[in-house]
Amino acid sequence: MRVLTVVPDQKLHHQLKEEMSRISSLKVVCSLEAFPDLDELLRTIRIQNPDFLIVGVDDGARLEALLGTMDDLMPGLPMIGVAHYVDETLAHRLMRLGIREYMVSPITRTRLLEVLDFLQKQLAKHPRPMGRPGDLYTFFPAKSGVGCTTIALSASCALAEEFSVRTLLLDCDFAAGIINFHLRLGNSGSVTDAINHADNLDQDMWRQMIGHWEKLEVLHAGSLQLPAPTNAASLARVISLARAQYEVICADLGSTLDELTIELLRESQRIFLVTTPEVAAVHLARVRAGSLKSLGLLDRVSLVLNRKDHWRGHLEASTVAEAVGVPVAYTIGNDYPACAEAIVKGSSISSESDIGRSIMNLAHSLRSDAEPVASPAGMGRKFLEFFHVAQVEDPTTVWRD
Repeated sequence: MRVLTVVPDQKLHHQLKEEMSRISSLKVVCSLEAFPDLDELLRTIRIQNPDFLIVGVDDGARLEALLGTMDDLMPGLPMIGVAHYVDETLAHRLMRLGIREYMVSPITRTRLLEVLDFLQKQLAKHPRPMGRPGDLYTFFPAKSGVGCTTIALSASCALAEEFSVRTLLLDCDFAAGIINFHLRLGNSGSVTDAINHADNLDQDMWRQMIGHWEKLEVLHAGSLQLPAPTNAASLARVISLARAQYEVICADLGSTLDELTIELLRESQRIFLVTTPEVAAVHLARVRAGSLKSLGLLDRVSLVLNRKDHWRGHLEASTVAEAVGVPVAYTIGNDYPACAEAIVKGSSISSESDIGRSIMNLAHSLRSDAEPVASPAGMGRKFLEFFHVAQVEDPTTVWRD
């Protein structure tokens, strides 16, 4: 059985450690000697996936703060208390917190085996539900400059700040990623760093790499040098570790279908293909949609029409949808002042602006898994002649140095 211990009292910690070392069927996946905050404990549980927790219960106030909502957040996870002394008042408090068994000092092998036997029988009758891995959403631009990064960044910030969703933003545009500059992340780690260290990547290393903007956590694009061909297993390890820690992962992609981009697209629950209403951008959006179709991914695509306004020469949403061959799921207006202000402040776009509210709606759909908006009716046909494509770009193209 796999156990995670949180026992700040040094005497109890050493007693427990000594007795557990004598039981070959017991594996200590993580041992914390101080109370973490709740988010850190939840992350550790998701990564280490223990069968049960052993928690020091002498500090009642800290215990309430740490475990008060544990049963709601990690339903079915058994918890065992350890203490120097448990009176009737503490026993009742432990029951309210979901701790049904406890051990008092001195901790003995006999008592520990009794508890383990009880747990095994309980888990056999009521297996613990598996934690749900985080959802991966990719933001894929029809071409550079269509505002894909702005949307990915602001939607991620909204998820983390407005909806309190544990969110990770990955900047995977290795040629022109701007998120490190935009959010002033400094010398935090990059997606490339995580991939290069995938074999040794653990929770501690992840914590050192990650950048922070308010509640949002970020891995930026790094030094903007095209990476060597990506080891699919290394990328899978990084994504797996991320999915164990976050509810939502948003990946901002470059506009080229390189090997890493294709792997991320294949891992995605939804792909947001971002275009603007100009002819060239819509043409390339159609090309991208053809590539995604050849990869068997077109059913995951939600088309985002960005910078839509009433300027002369801009295409209507219905025309864009028919040209690309994908319904327009989201329409976002054009607001250069709001975007410029966000860049100067090193923040996301204000939710008080029209464009901010549109992005907020998109972010909410990631949280609630709402269905995309149906495509508008009455699509025109003559404009489609501009989008005759003899051959879509090869989806297996790989960047090389």
